[in-house]
Amino acid sequence: MPPASLITLPDEILLMICEELCYHCSGVHPPSSEKKSNTGLCSLIRTCRRLLDIAQPFLYHRVEIRKILLFLRTIIARQDLAVHVLSFNYSENFPLEVSAEDLEMLQAELQRLNIGKCVEWVWEMNMHESDIDEQLLKLTLRRLPNVRKLSMSGLFLGTKSPLKDSLNKGFVIESMKVLRLIPCDNGDLGNMRRLLAMTPHAESMMVYFLGCVTRHLPLARIRSLILRESLIDATSLRRLIDSCPELEHFEYYVKPYEEGSYGYLVPFTWGQAQRKLCSRRNTLKRLNLVFGKDYPLYLREMEPDYLGSLRDLDKLEALWVQTTSFGTDEDDATVPIFPEDIDHLVKMLPESLTCLGFCGSHNNWDGIEILAEAIEEGHFPRLEVVMVEQEGEIFEDSRDILASVGVVCVPLDEELYDHFTPCLGDEYLRNFE
Repeated sequence: MPPASLITLPDEILLMICEELCYHCSGVHPPSSEKKSNTGLCSLIRTCRRLLDIAQPFLYHRVEIRKILLFLRTIIARQDLAVHVLSFNYSENFPLEVSAEDLEMLQAELQRLNIGKCVEWVWEMNMHESDIDEQLLKLTLRRLPNVRKLSMSGLFLGTKSPLKDSLNKGFVIESMKVLRLIPCDNGDLGNMRRLLAMTPHAESMMVYFLGCVTRHLPLARIRSLILRESLIDATSLRRLIDSCPELEHFEYYVKPYEEGSYGYLVPFTWGQAQRKLCSRRNTLKRLNLVFGKDYPLYLREMEPDYLGSLRDLDKLEALWVQTTSFGTDEDDATVPIFPEDIDHLVKMLPESLTCLGFCGSHNNWDGIEILAEAIEEGHFPRLEVVMVEQEGEIFEDSRDILASVGVVCVPLDEELYDHFTPCLGDEYLRNFE
């Protein structure tokens, strides 16, 4: 009997192998060398016709596009491949040249959609270069019936489109669940309202470099919202929170301060964020608000209720607190202390917490001791895990103090610092991998 080989295996086994090689199916984050292709799957499809037919759909589960016209041409010709695209990653970094062949393709596509004349449409887009990427993206998305994740980088949110967006009419991407947006500027998310309206079933959204939100957004199904390297004011925060009635998970990482970069903008304070988030007290379960003492909000007179309170968020299970956002008794009186004592801590945090993360460390901070005393008095009965960015003897002392009240203390290593997965919920964060 001849020895078994790859091509002698039944289709069921080959499909399982392809699932393991597929970054989308396996959940494995692709290495930097394979951002645009999957070496394992590419090798399989070059083996023979049978493996090409089996493996090629998996190769299209996660696509990363930089020249959208080439990809649009492919999926128009091969709709059988378009149905397999589940994750669409788009970054238009190359000058766009519309050839005669492209014009014919666009003309046929516009006629199929009953949207007007190609020559006029392309001419108008060329007059307004900021629109062309968005319009071609929408044409492409119309060809991807099963796409679940959309990641876009290189967006200019600060420019309003003068086009009458006929591509939006009656078009909804029913399958879209995850959005990841990386604009080139600190722009206005309100300018993407039309695109967001095409994804009414999206549940998770991550935005980088957000500068403002000038209008209410169609985010009715969003459960997870993460803002990274962003800087918005209290009004923009309110519009965002009001746009997400089902919000369960919210993270905000303020953009590092650069002299002169704030302009007219006054960043919201911790207390303002807490007051805005109270409108989601019946839904919000996981929260991460990252600030720092070097931001301009500390350079003006501090508000009396700067720290505010999360006490009313009685569904909150996990909270990340950047302790270096606050002061100790060694700091200037303008920098608030958290926590001052047991009463202060109890007034600040809800009893519903199961996981609490303390990021940052500074001398003479006694938050762990105060927390342990509060637990001894019967507060925070559901608290199971506390994460601290400590090491050596300081961490050992914290671990012993919390162990005495039945709470596990975990050192906050680099992996936990980046993802905080045990508390903020892997079911949210893995969507963005």
